[in-house]
Amino acid sequence: MLPVKFNRPRGFQIDSLMNEFLNEFPSVFSNGFRTSGSYPLVNITENEKEYLLELAVPGYTKDQITIRVEDGLLTISGETTQSEEKKEGKFIRKEYSQQSFKRSFTIDEKIDIDGAKAKFENGMLQMVLPKKSDAKPDVKKIEIE
Repeated sequence: MLPVKFNRPRGFQIDSLMNEFLNEFPSVFSNGFRTSGSYPLVNITENEKEYLLELAVPGYTKDQITIRVEDGLLTISGETTQSEEKKEGKFIRKEYSQQSFKRSFTIDEKIDIDGAKAKFENGMLQMVLPKKSDAKPDVKKIEIE
């Protein structure tokens, strides 16, 4: 990787407040607003016996989420559709809203997919992926010549 040097023109300085505003402004829109096609954030933890995946999926129900494993790929997806109709006098207004997401994770041979469990509660999907009992840590010692 080549180092890249950034040179500002002489006399060009951004006030710290303006710099802070320019750096924070995009995050206002990216952190709080979810649009169709966005994906939920995931926490993955590992211990000696298993992996634990936690996905925040507010606004979805258990029936709207699908979990599949195919060819070493764990895919979690969800889709929700809402519609609303209002009639006021001669005017009829119909609004449709659709949200979906899809997250995929590579599963290796160390995971016992037959023992996997999933639980959905209060907008949180929790998955337990147990490790196979014969799976040993990939620790290799390399001798120095």
